[in-house]
Amino acid sequence: MRRSGFTLIELLIVVAIIAILAAIALPNFLHAQIRAKVAQGVAEMRSICTALEAYRADNTEYPPFLSQPPTAEYHFILHPLTTPIAYLTQVPRDLFAKESSEDYLRANGSYFRGDGVDTRDYLYTYLRESASTSYLSFYRRYGRWVLWGHGPDLCRQSDPDLIYDPSNGLTSSGDIVFSQKEGYHRTSSSAVAGNVPYPRGRCGPGTPNP
Repeated sequence: MRRSGFTLIELLIVVAIIAILAAIALPNFLHAQIRAKVAQGVAEMRSICTALEAYRADNTEYPPFLSQPPTAEYHFILHPLTTPIAYLTQVPRDLFAKESSEDYLRANGSYFRGDGVDTRDYLYTYLRESASTSYLSFYRRYGRWVLWGHGPDLCRQSDPDLIYDPSNGLTSSGDIVFSQKEGYHRTSSSAVAGNVPYPRGRCGPGTPNP
């Protein structure tokens, strides 16, 4: 009489084959997700760029200062791009910020820094035109403003010097940077390792900054 069904050995072989295929496919799937997030982040920064330049065309200046009277350098919130005129329908969230921002929330009770910046947003820095060395150095590299956010390492540096470069590894250290002058920065010739990261929860010791 002929038996039907699989033997235990045959089932174990099938399970082993499925496990091997899953082990091969899962990293490729995760890598595809990271590449898609990077591409979407760059596209969102490009949209913010268009909105910033449209705002300046209408107002002769970039979005308002967070402090008065204005001094040389500021971090700005981007919400003026949404109201009263909608240059953007909404400010996009930094796709890689979620986990790091959750660390910040747990440590500080709010997503907002003391200067009003939402840690879930792309960070936007704009320098007013001046004859200072810091402005000239900034302008030569970035133009009038620069946007940067957490890269796949889930860490945002305190300065956009360490730029994410996928050729160093898909989840290598560095921020995704987009500037007025260059657009999307693909490499950094003057990357400075060891910047104090912000927030610190995902990329160094200590608690996130207040």
